[in-house]
Amino acid sequence: MTKKAMGIDVDSKNLVCCIVVDEDKSNAIWKTVKNREKDFCEIRNYLRSHKVSRVLLEASGGYEQKIAIYLSAHKISAYVVNPRQARDFARGIGLNYKNDKIDAFALGRMAQVMKLPPATHASPNQLKLKKLVVRRNQIKENIVVERNRKRLADDEAAESILRHIKFLEEEVEDIEKKINTLIRSDKVMEAKKKVLVKFKGIGDVTAAAMLALIPELGYISNKEVSSLVGLAPMDNDSGILKGKRTISGGRAHARKALYMPAWVAVLRDPGMKIVYERHINKGKKKKVAIVAIMRKLLIRANAALRAHIETQEKNLVTRKGEK
Repeated sequence: MTKKAMGIDVDSKNLVCCIVVDEDKSNAIWKTVKNREKDFCEIRNYLRSHKVSRVLLEASGGYEQKIAIYLSAHKISAYVVNPRQARDFARGIGLNYKNDKIDAFALGRMAQVMKLPPATHASPNQLKLKKLVVRRNQIKENIVVERNRKRLADDEAAESILRHIKFLEEEVEDIEKKINTLIRSDKVMEAKKKVLVKFKGIGDVTAAAMLALIPELGYISNKEVSSLVGLAPMDNDSGILKGKRTISGGRAHARKALYMPAWVAVLRDPGMKIVYERHINKGKKKKVAIVAIMRKLLIRANAALRAHIETQEKNLVTRKGEK
């Protein structure tokens, strides 16, 4: 018998919850709760009363993050899926029409029958870190835009652009200080950062980005993390046709954070340089070779963090045993 699961359709104000028993919508149980932290306990109690421990949400511009983290903190597996995947699944089971209740049902049914992405492992501090990292990236992009504008600007406009660039650069410095302070205040994140920066190519900025954008790092397998970030090669074969393997989907911001570190790793890590040159010598394009380095760097970081987490858990058990 398929276990019950809950789908939650999220918006800025409400959480439309649906406990799915089977493929029949008439057997489903719906409940709407305000999207406020003080009301999250209502969902937790609702899940426990119906003996449901598997919840699926779709990414909704960040509005899903707090409830996902809250449920994970209370030992309830909360999964977040790409909205396109959720809509494709809904169409696949014949739900071509769309409203909040239907979306919640489709998510619950998807949680029952599909292999889901890893459950969220982000802490409240990692959520804060993500917002800071994303904001830093936004400002850096604005700086690039302003520098491009300056090329065609006259003297008066150029002065204005330079003042704006200076302001934006000061904002970046301020945010980076906040990022470092936040990581130092969290012993778990600080310990993970020390593990990450041991790898050539990964500095403070990249380590912060990885902790913020890939909170699952260290908790999942190497294949899963490669797929999650969108660095796993995907086959494109049919019969005798052998298409090119490509990467697709995943977390674009996380991939972007690994791009320049991968080049640094090629320059400074002899092992990475050998891997890169091996791809080039096989006739692969430079972009394909550097993606392979990005994937290898990510996998190494994931394996190192997984070993670190396992060691921490063993030490915790040992200390409890001594008491």
